[in-house]
This record gives sequence, structure tokens and C-alpha cells, in this order.
Amino acid sequence: MKYILNYSHPLTDIAKKQIEQRVGQIAEVIVPCQLDLAVPLKPQMDSLIQKGQSLLAEVKCVSEYDSWPDYIVPPALAVASAYIAHYFLSGDGAKDSTIASLIVLYKPEGAGKSFELSGIVSV
Repeated sequence: MKYILNYSHPLTDIAKKQIEQRVGQIAEVIVPCQLDLAVPLKPQMDSLIQKGQSLLAEVKCVSEYDSWPDYIVPPALAVASAYIAHYFLSGDGAKDSTIASLIVLYKPEGAGKSFELSGIVSV
């Protein structure tokens, strides 16, 4: 089982199927992400990261320290994406050599609110 920490739109059935064809069975943990850019970003992001790790720990039945995702769907907002990448790749959050890969989604032309897999980026 691969765990996806999703800070964006819930995965569509199409996207889930595409991802599972590449990585096997998945469990998606959705963290609603609404940011207020009129207030400092860091406290908001720290809260979102903590919430994500808490939710993931519940799903995996492990401690928050062991609740590292296999994949991350970053929020659409570029600043938030950069912050999450920094957290999971730097000394702020890195617990060992395990680094989550990023799932990149896109909205096909004429697809309405449907998102599909664009790629999986391993760092």
C-alpha cells in the first residue's frame, strides 16, 4: 500500500486508476488547503503539515513520527508547494533518507473539474 498525502483536489477515479497502474494500491489522505495570503504563510503551512501527518498517522495506524507519505499532491498555490517541498526535503522535516515523490495533476481541456495524472516526480 502506497500512501498519498493530498493537499489539493481529491483524486478522480481516472487519476487514481492511472496512479495505481504505476505504483500499485494507494490510500489517499486529503488535507483541505485554504490559505489566507494576507497573514503569515509559515504558521498556516505548519498547521497543514501537522494536520496531514496526524491524518496519515490515523490511516496508517502509526505514530505521527512514522507518518511519512510515499507521495504528495501539493497544493496548487506555488508558494505553498515550495514550502511543503522545503519541509519534506530539508532538516525541518526530513527524518531519514526516505523522501516522498510528488504527484503532478493537470486539468485536461474541456474536462470541467476533472484532474488527471501528469506525472510522478521522484527527487
